[in-house]
Amino acid sequence: LPLLVQPPKPGGFSGMEVLQRLAMSPEAQPAENIFLLTRDFVVGYDLYPKARVHLLILPRTRLDGPADLTASHLPLLRSMQRLARHLAASLRARTPGLPPFLCGFHAAPSLRQLHLHLLSSDLDSDALKNKKHFNSFATSFLLHPASVAAQIESSGKVLSRGHAAEEAALKQDMRCPVTGAPLKNMPAVKAHVARREYAEGVRALAGDADIIERWPGHNRANDVRAR
Repeated sequence: LPLLVQPPKPGGFSGMEVLQRLAMSPEAQPAENIFLLTRDFVVGYDLYPKARVHLLILPRTRLDGPADLTASHLPLLRSMQRLARHLAASLRARTPGLPPFLCGFHAAPSLRQLHLHLLSSDLDSDALKNKKHFNSFATSFLLHPASVAAQIESSGKVLSRGHAAEEAALKQDMRCPVTGAPLKNMPAVKAHVARREYAEGVRALAGDADIIERWPGHNRANDVRAR
């Protein structure tokens, strides 16, 4: 794998189609925004990373988001998951101290083009600034690809209660995704994820795996996606 070199933040909003352009015409995009290019996928940097490492895995075919996935896309979905596992294992092997990774699709993505988030579970980034940012990755708003595949296998599609209902997850009170402990504001979040107890809890959730399968790791009666 190439070295990780996080590119600078863009000067402004690049539009809803920025990821589509990256996936469909990677050769026309700034090379610094691309971590890895394969025949089937573009692995790009999230330009507003929410952790020490935050990558996006995009298929090089036009799919707006999880709602477009059908049973015919299951092989693609599994390939994305295999690539995520390979990247997580390789990056952790060469970076001592890098914690296990989170991996998932947003239930209501804000940008067009299917993209799988792969980010370190430290949630340590200056770009993690508010409740929406935190809850995007610390609640069941982040859909693990295995659960997405299971939904497609059982229902033929990814289940959704609609954009507005999914967005409600981003407005709920912030809680530690490991223990469920309440976090009243962003300074509390920053302090909490920097603690040894958080890091130990994350490692316990992961076990021997490089990607945490069960996230968030606690049962949340107030999680709007909880069953």
